[in-house]
Amino acid sequence: MYAGRFYYSYMIWDAPMKSAKCLVALLFCLSFIAGCGDGKPSVAELKDSNMKKLHAIYTFYMNNNGMTGPASKEVLMDYIESPEGQFALKRMDMDPSKVDEYFFSERDGEEFVIRYGLKGIRDHAIIFEATGGEEGTRLVAFNNPIECDEDEYNDYLSGKAQGESGEGDMMGEDGEE
Repeated sequence: MYAGRFYYSYMIWDAPMKSAKCLVALLFCLSFIAGCGDGKPSVAELKDSNMKKLHAIYTFYMNNNGMTGPASKEVLMDYIESPEGQFALKRMDMDPSKVDEYFFSERDGEEFVIRYGLKGIRDHAIIFEATGGEEGTRLVAFNNPIECDEDEYNDYLSGKAQGESGEGDMMGEDGEE
């Protein structure tokens, strides 16, 4: 009988402790999940401008073509219209009917200047505003677009200045070691 009382008192004490431990674990997991999801932008939010969208399309092309960019706008458009390109657009939450719009800057309304035929694993300067903003600066699209003055812009456009090399990059701008 004594052992029964001990077991009973142990259960009375242990049951709330187990519940409390489960509750703490549950709250921890929920706070972790909620904390991770709230601040993370969607794919569409990451591609919130035409410049970023066009950069993403170009980069997707490179990833599927041996880290070599399209040779011309026609080649890029052929890719975009292909099943593989349509899949890429859907994956990036982009509207295929608006592809032509992606080639124009929202700031200056002009068609972007694009460097075709880039090679290698690098954060390339790919997309360039033609005229730019009121202060005489223009955007240049790397993974994250930057605003450049005239000299910087020309250096990136000519390939004189380059973006960061990718991890394990063994190739230069021209694809040679």
